[in-house]
Amino acid sequence: MSNPSPTTPTTHTENTMIGKAHRRGGTRAALAGLAAFALLLTGCSGAAESGPGSTTKANNGTPVSVALGFLKNTEYAGNFVADDSGFYADAGVKPTFIAGGPNAPAPEVALASGQAQIAFENNTSRLFSYLAKSQDIVIIGQVLQRSPNGLLSLKTHPVRTPADLNGSKLIAAASNRSSIDTLIAINQVPKYTFVPGGADVGALQAGQGDALLSFASNQPVTLQQQGLKEGQDYFFTPFDQLNYYLMSDVIIVSKSYLEQHRDLVVGFLSATAKGWDKAMSDPKSAADVTVNKYATDQGLDPAQQESALRAQIPYMTSDLTKKNGLFALDPNDVSTKVYPSLGKGGLTGLPEPAKIIDMTVLKDASPVKK
Repeated sequence: MSNPSPTTPTTHTENTMIGKAHRRGGTRAALAGLAAFALLLTGCSGAAESGPGSTTKANNGTPVSVALGFLKNTEYAGNFVADDSGFYADAGVKPTFIAGGPNAPAPEVALASGQAQIAFENNTSRLFSYLAKSQDIVIIGQVLQRSPNGLLSLKTHPVRTPADLNGSKLIAAASNRSSIDTLIAINQVPKYTFVPGGADVGALQAGQGDALLSFASNQPVTLQQQGLKEGQDYFFTPFDQLNYYLMSDVIIVSKSYLEQHRDLVVGFLSATAKGWDKAMSDPKSAADVTVNKYATDQGLDPAQQESALRAQIPYMTSDLTKKNGLFALDPNDVSTKVYPSLGKGGLTGLPEPAKIIDMTVLKDASPVKK
């Protein structure tokens, strides 16, 4: 989550370390987490991978390449369930999922090059750094209503409010230093200590710092598996509770593709919403489908992935989704919350939200309301 800058956006979570890596599980999760912690603003991409087609209508529909923001895991369970259940086939879409990760092109690049037609972006800084220079892509929704990035702390020194940041020692990868600096600048913290480290909870538990840059469905899940209880033994504080506003799993498409294939994009959103509705209703089955059919080369643990998915679900709904359906996005929140946060990280030249956000596609898709 390093300081977002127009030229060197941080990794996801925005994706790099926290973000992505934390969405995986077990030992693989920690490794993924490191990559994912790109969470924090940089955003990672990984080797391209194609997913199996729908079990019922595998050969039907128009082929569509979908670039994921990170490696295949339950972060995209709704997409996999939609494919496995035949929802995409019913909508006339035959998706191929291209995994993100350290070695894959950024989602924006995948769209611009034609490698993908639809993409998911987890790196807020990277996305808006791109949009500040080129507006050939458009945002049509966001899967997560709140960023899952935040700080993990223990009962010995809880970090739960902006006031708790003062005098604290914050652990994060060196690549995410700028993201921590942005958090500090936003809250005008007079004193803090940056502790270079990784995404593993071991450093926090060893007392090397007071809080660890984390991802909601990664490090906290690790502590849960150790038998610790949230709110008692540890605390996870999302960035938005610390006045730092980011976006996650933003759905983007090139403007030209949307103009030429609007019905197809509408069908994709509608089917994806149905997939997520089913996945949220039965996380265990969604995790099993993800691990055993779509991410077979990741070495993921079904139980850990189910826990990660359950931790993600609360971030997918809001008052806005109750009114407008899954993936809803308020452009006003982008201008009044996200832009000020990016500005504190040094990003300038941000476009008017109305020029790069199109919510009419989601409206036409009539997404599931949650």
